Amino acid sequence: MDEMFPDHIVVRDRIRPLDVSNVDVLAASIKEIGLQNPVHVFVDGDDTVLVAGRHRLAAVQQLGHEWIDVIYVDLDDLNRQLWEIDENLMRAELTELQRAGHLKRRKEIFDLKNLGGRNAPTKKPQHQKAFASETATATGMGKRRINESIARAEKIPEDIQERILGTDIEDSGVELDAIAKLDHDEQIQVMDRVEMSGESAREAVEFITGVDPVEAASEKRRAAAWKAFVKLTESDRALFFAKLKEAGWL
Repeated sequence: MDEMFPDHIVVRDRIRPLDVSNVDVLAASIKEIGLQNPVHVFVDGDDTVLVAGRHRLAAVQQLGHEWIDVIYVDLDDLNRQLWEIDENLMRAELTELQRAGHLKRRKEIFDLKNLGGRNAPTKKPQHQKAFASETATATGMGKRRINESIARAEKIPEDIQERILGTDIEDSGVELDAIAKLDHDEQIQVMDRVEMSGESAREAVEFITGVDPVEAASEKRRAAAWKAFVKLTESDRALFFAKLKEAGWL
């Protein structure tokens, strides 16, 4: 571990924007107990460039400290991005939309490292499972949540995401899912209505499509549950009802 002057660390494009309120919280903590986790940097020519720890660096700068603890790492560009993404996914208070964007980029990096960026349809199911498993291990997130988040990022185009930023929709998985199920023209109509009327995305989707997206999702789950139930043997059904009674649901 080394020390260096905080203002000498170069901060390049980051995946996550700086959250000033988070910097304030970190600054208060560092003032009381010191910096517990050094920032990570790498050398690029004459520059010392930040890999991970943007908010910690900003907090130390806010406090006016002359030195900050750093750890030098030797990683290529993809692995530096992966480090930043995983640290944010594990530590940061991300919105649902930010989390989706982080996981989408993580999937792109995983593809580049494992498939060379090529589409490999014959490997897709196994490859997707491998990605979800690795990401779950690295971040502590559940596989289902990982796949749901990536689907949101992939199905909501960047122009719609930009309009969502700063709204209540940004941190609502239900509303993001409602928008993700629409085609692009419908997504534009939903955002127009949300911005003009102040409705929720769910209300706007129902107005435009005539379908309540939450009820439609519930109906889909019920249909899947019924399909699974009818495939059960008599003994399995008896056990199923016994479990329901045991849980107090019957």
